[in-house]
Amino acid sequence: MNRFAENLGILKDTGYDQTFTLTQLATYVTVCNFEILEARKFMFSPIGFPAEKTLERVLGPWGLNWIMANQLLISRKRD
Repeated sequence: MNRFAENLGILKDTGYDQTFTLTQLATYVTVCNFEILEARKFMFSPIGFPAEKTLERVLGPWGLNWIMANQLLISRKRD
């Protein structure tokens, strides 16, 4: 979504060389012996959107999380 926003001129160049899916991130942290505490997509728009939280709550149960602009993965090192 950031690249889309960059192309529209909404965001400046983020300088990303590579982007990862949430599944790829989860694989990397698991291989590094981390336990995933939470993994989800969030934010309908990379720059914010009116009623954003409401959209997240409505779209999530319908399986439409794939349209969310950002990803969150929280993990901790296993003992």
